[in-house]
Amino acid sequence: AFGFREMRSSVATVLVNAKSIGDGSPHSALTAAFVAVFGAMVGFFVVMALVPPTDWDALMYHLRLPQQFLDAGRIYLPPDNLHVALIGVVQLLYIPLLAFGSSAAPALLSAAFALYLAWAVFAVGRSLLGYGTGALASMVLWGTTTIVLVAITPRNDVSLALWLFAAHIALIHAARPDGNTRAM
Repeated sequence: AFGFREMRSSVATVLVNAKSIGDGSPHSALTAAFVAVFGAMVGFFVVMALVPPTDWDALMYHLRLPQQFLDAGRIYLPPDNLHVALIGVVQLLYIPLLAFGSSAAPALLSAAFALYLAWAVFAVGRSLLGYGTGALASMVLWGTTTIVLVAITPRNDVSLALWLFAAHIALIHAARPDGNTRAM
């Protein structure tokens, strides 16, 4: 629903508008706020995601099962952890990250998914309702503290939100009355 072509287009739009910061143009203040908020979130995510995980959910489920699969060299049903039935594809992405010996890398991946989600919200809002709406929607997303606090952990909730958002946008475009099914 939101590919690299649209990412490049959205980045170009922000960069063009960033040149207008301070000149009194309609998007000047909004672009300054958007860049500041997005930059602050990038910094927050990097710093906080590098902290070793401490919560039970991350340690006993999101990281432990991929580590067990890595140690065993295969995916199997461990006798002491029946949460394996709930393991998702995102946790399987943690296996190569854990193979490098980093317990923080899965949280960084989750943070990257959160940033991608915010940028996708911006791009979709910009595409459907204009630049200002996209920028505000992305900033409002950061007001959802649940997303911000979960994004710095190796949980899969933020990645699920990203995939659900992408699926909804794909459905919206598939149902467009003008027949334009081009993905955003």
